Amino acid sequence: RALPLSVSVSRGLTPLRPDETTMPQVELTFSGHNLDAKDSVFSGGKSDPYVIIFQNGKEVGRTAVIKNNLNPTWSPIVVKLELVEAGAYIECWDEDVGRSDDLIGEASLTLEQLEHLLQDKSQNETELQLFNKKHQRSSGKL
Repeated sequence: RALPLSVSVSRGLTPLRPDETTMPQVELTFSGHNLDAKDSVFSGGKSDPYVIIFQNGKEVGRTAVIKNNLNPTWSPIVVKLELVEAGAYIECWDEDVGRSDDLIGEASLTLEQLEHLLQDKSQNETELQLFNKKHQRSSGKL
C-alpha cells in the first residue's frame, strides 16, 4: 500500500542576512497520506508523526509533532536548501513518549526534484513515496 507525502514550496523568502544568499530560504509544507499506524490499538492505533529534512548529512528542518493522525498536514517550516547533487533526505517518524521514536518511512528528494521545486514557478508541489527499509515496504506518502 502506498503512503504519500506531499511537499509544497513558497518562494520569494528573503535570506536572514545578506551574506546568506547562496542558500535559498524556502517555506515547506508537508502533508502525509495513509501513514503507517505505529501506536498500539491501546494507544489509539494511530501515529504521532513528524518530519525531519536532511542535507549533506545534517538536519536542516523539522516539523512539529501532530498527535494521533495518519493524514497530517503540518504547519509550514522555513529551511535553507542547497541545490546539491545529493538532493535532500526526508524521514517521517512517530513520536513515542518514554521510549524510542519509530521510523514510519523515508524518502529522497533528488537534485532534479529540488531544482523544480525551487526554480520552476509552475510546480510548487511534489509527492514522495515513503519506504520503511526495516519492513521492506511502502509506509505512506508525503
